[in-house]
Amino acid sequence: MRWTEDEYAGFLAAQQRPGTAQPAEEPEARFQARILRLARQHGWLCHHSHDSRGNDWGCDAGLPDLILVREAILFAELKTRTGKLTAEQERWLTMLSTTQSRVEVYCWRPAQWAVIEHRLTEPWREDA
Repeated sequence: MRWTEDEYAGFLAAQQRPGTAQPAEEPEARFQARILRLARQHGWLCHHSHDSRGNDWGCDAGLPDLILVREAILFAELKTRTGKLTAEQERWLTMLSTTQSRVEVYCWRPAQWAVIEHRLTEPWREDA
């Protein structure tokens, strides 16, 4: 499913529930820990690469922070409210988002907690 920016903004606004606001400047490590805790509670396999800057073997830098697997594969780059994607991260997200398989690609920020929570707690879909 692909949304326009306006559709996505509307979805985010609709997901805001009283009491769900998160700190405006939540550190990325704490944000990541909350996502991993929620994902594991709902049966997702989780992977985090501690250093995605590439290596001596010629791997490309910029792999998204999290890879989550259940009925779909989710690639999620995590950023603080003001964090910026590197060119390498943008390249990964663009390439991943053009695949035709059941792959979902995100750049998640703390303010989107309701959206993250909604996606990770959706019931398992066998037909997905």
